[in-house]
Amino acid sequence: MRDPICVTVACLLLVATVPLAARTVQGDRYLAEGRGCAARRQWDAALASYRLALAQDPAEMLYQMAAEKAAFQAADAHISLGQQARAQGRTAEALAEFERAHALAPALAAASQELAATRVMIRRNDRLTPLERMKQEQEEERDRILPVPELQAGTNGAVTLTMVDQSPKVLFETVGKYAGMNVLFDPEYQPGKNFSLTLDSVTPTQALDHLALLSKSFWKALSQNTVFVTNDNPNKRRDYEAQVTRVFYLSNVNTPQEMQEIINTVRSMADLQRVMPYSTQYAIIARGDLANH
Repeated sequence: MRDPICVTVACLLLVATVPLAARTVQGDRYLAEGRGCAARRQWDAALASYRLALAQDPAEMLYQMAAEKAAFQAADAHISLGQQARAQGRTAEALAEFERAHALAPALAAASQELAATRVMIRRNDRLTPLERMKQEQEEERDRILPVPELQAGTNGAVTLTMVDQSPKVLFETVGKYAGMNVLFDPEYQPGKNFSLTLDSVTPTQALDHLALLSKSFWKALSQNTVFVTNDNPNKRRDYEAQVTRVFYLSNVNTPQEMQEIINTVRSMADLQRVMPYSTQYAIIARGDLANH
């Protein structure tokens, strides 16, 4: 009889050391509702249910963990919504989303960073008129575009050389080797007749320009130390010459006729044919080669 009694006493002692469950029926009901919302990725609703469960029993660890996790998930969802709104230009809506995310999870670094960045953006744009804001956005977009390559040949000084009765290809290649440049030719390039070349203390760019003029060729920089050579004719110019597009905003222009007069003047004075009006913004758009730019 002693052994069963000992076992019974031991069980009673073991049960006494285990804390009684603090969860409530109503709290568990809210917990289940929250889990259902979380399964549907409705993080705000899930968090609301978990907080109701926590209100039933603030000491329940299961409720605490569920609410904390849902707060971070809801904050992350609001950050995504804010980023989408900001990308579409709805900065006020984006700011509200980031503020909500920061309130839900103050320790979340992404929420703080996005909130600060959006506030700076709004402060900057609030001081601009719609026209000025459009100009700024276009300038920022232009700055993100890679610049036209500029030749930076490797020679340490001016080019000085004399060559007699050589083909244009040989002359271009010789200048290239002397200046530390790679010279690539158009597969359709037709060199033409031989001629002599004398260069006296000129830069690599001046040497190429002089050689191009004599050989009726056209060259352009592909990188800092590589040039491309082809025949100089309207078709090759159109295919390979660097083009730039610029928007010019006008002031004191009130009628379409005035804008058209400005366009006609630009076309005649700057030898630019690709000029078009942008009437809604009181601007003109011009496209031309880099030399005209």
